[in-house]
Amino acid sequence: MTPEEKAAYKKLLKEDGDRIDQAFRGEYADQLAGLYALSPAQVDALVPGTEDLATYAKLISIVEHASAANVAQGEMLDQIRKLGPLAKEIAKLVPALAAIV
Repeated sequence: MTPEEKAAYKKLLKEDGDRIDQAFRGEYADQLAGLYALSPAQVDALVPGTEDLATYAKLISIVEHASAANVAQGEMLDQIRKLGPLAKEIAKLVPALAAIV
């Protein structure tokens, strides 16, 4: 790894850490905490395989970004819907998200 690549890597980690800190203080902190509390078995029970885990990771990313930026609920829901029905099923496992999806 070159010094430039190492600096870029460290910058990316700091930015991600800052965004995650902001997300857990944001409007959707409860929903985000609920997503992180799901076990892999709970997610895998919906659709065994890697598709559900990829969708789960994308769902977490949407809620993290929405919370950090205090995005309107409707905007966040549009992004969740774009992920498809599996994302909605995963969201329904989290009471704080189930109430809004």
